[in-house]
Amino acid sequence: MHLYYLLGGLIVVYLISTIMNGAFHDSTAELDSTARDRIFRSAARMAWLWRFLEAGGLILALVAYLPFGAFLGKANQRWYCVFAGLTVFCVSNIVGAWFTNTVVKKEAPRTKSSGAAQRAAIVVTLAELALMAVVTWYVGDRVGWFSPTTNSNPAQTEKSGDDSSEWIDEAKALKELKNLPPDYAKDPEYVKGLVSSGALHTKTIDGKKKYSKEDVEILKTRKNEKIPD
Repeated sequence: MHLYYLLGGLIVVYLISTIMNGAFHDSTAELDSTARDRIFRSAARMAWLWRFLEAGGLILALVAYLPFGAFLGKANQRWYCVFAGLTVFCVSNIVGAWFTNTVVKKEAPRTKSSGAAQRAAIVVTLAELALMAVVTWYVGDRVGWFSPTTNSNPAQTEKSGDDSSEWIDEAKALKELKNLPPDYAKDPEYVKGLVSSGALHTKTIDGKKKYSKEDVEILKTRKNEKIPD
């Protein structure tokens, strides 16, 4: 379900960008043809770069959802791919909007077009930053960026302590964790991701892998913090 939130965010940002760019282009009608041509020629020199970065970012993000995205291996790597791709998309839009604003201020300062270009840059920037915030939440939630951890070293996944009451069997731990939102329960890499990020500690006792009872309880409380699907 969260994928639809991302797609919806992309559509909203695209519509906002289109509306603001349209308003800017309409405002150039007040300019003489020479100034207008200079603005459009200057903007066009870099437009190919913004379009290339936008398309590349979207393709990079979509790779995680396509069948051949499995070549990335772990689920965490696919989420990083989504984050990197959509970050490139958002940043390229922001830089492109402010580049156009700079060109207009140089060629037609203190005009209606100059004000329209600045408003477009501001609105597009706010929209893209909002989308980046959603992307950060979406990806970070899945790779464990926001997961509570009692270990300052994420690479150390085994927790000290000999009290067997602090540890539970793998089967029981997985049974408890399945109460997390459906998005997590369906991802076979989710528990591995929790362990690798340090959010869920393990310990080998008598040759059997045990999971921290405290960590499992903490993770279960996250259920009430999620937006329901």
